[in-house]
Amino acid sequence: MPIVHSPPDVHGRVVALDTEGRGYRHDGIPSLVELAAVEIVDGRRTGAAFHTLLDPDAAVNPFAEAVHGLSREDLRGAPRFVDVAPAFLTFLGNSPAVAHGAGSDLAMLDHDLALAGHPLLPPGRLACTDRMAKRLLKADLSLDGLCDVLGIDRRARAARHGALIDAELTADCLLALARLPGYATLRGVHVTRTERRVRVRTRCALLDGQVVFTVDDAECGAVQRIEAAVPNHPDTHEAIPGSDGVLRIVRRGGRVPENPDGAALLMVRDGEAVGYRLENGRPTQVETGEVSL
Repeated sequence: MPIVHSPPDVHGRVVALDTEGRGYRHDGIPSLVELAAVEIVDGRRTGAAFHTLLDPDAAVNPFAEAVHGLSREDLRGAPRFVDVAPAFLTFLGNSPAVAHGAGSDLAMLDHDLALAGHPLLPPGRLACTDRMAKRLLKADLSLDGLCDVLGIDRRARAARHGALIDAELTADCLLALARLPGYATLRGVHVTRTERRVRVRTRCALLDGQVVFTVDDAECGAVQRIEAAVPNHPDTHEAIPGSDGVLRIVRRGGRVPENPDGAALLMVRDGEAVGYRLENGRPTQVETGEVSL
């Protein structure tokens, strides 16, 4: 299959996938503990899906378990990747695939496919919604953050991260991104095996009534501090700093970003704090001067 330079055509068949891992990658021991893929045809999710837990017959890193909630005991009796790989590859077929933060998914799939004696996915096969968002929205967003910006309901993900719900949300994000101007001309949104991922972590906190973003770029060792005003919001709402570096305005006791008085989301974009209103489920960027000091 030739290297694909264009983004997936959502009017054909596309497979959105997600993986959860045990937090260790050792030669001879499988990495995956959960694998899911959902089908998109003609611009919509069809409901067809592949989903399974996987028993790696090895310990699960406690930090990984805290993310996906799957313990060693939860996985006992689940099939092994070597047994389900043919069914997964059949579901994938020759269709283009997409994942969010696809580099880690590709690394684990490569490892376990090789261990099971299967060929690796062809180069340019797996596109990344994270990369699409960087180009179309000029923001480095977690899956939660991208859902919020695109107005996608992610409440099913609140309890824990799971491969199936993450694959479904990735599919919904892809469909929403495909409706944005510039999608069809995107380039460089596929992951390869030779590139080194630039690791940039953004954190946010409320300090003395202000929002403080800390951007830690591990590639160059730089740490940037960006301060911004908390978006105006009614007393019925509150500002919640997220672990993904996004400040959300939500109704007290709620989870869904909403703010009748202004920006519902505040995040770092190109070195500045930028807010987004959500109008009829669609994000509208607020002028930087309205939210940034």
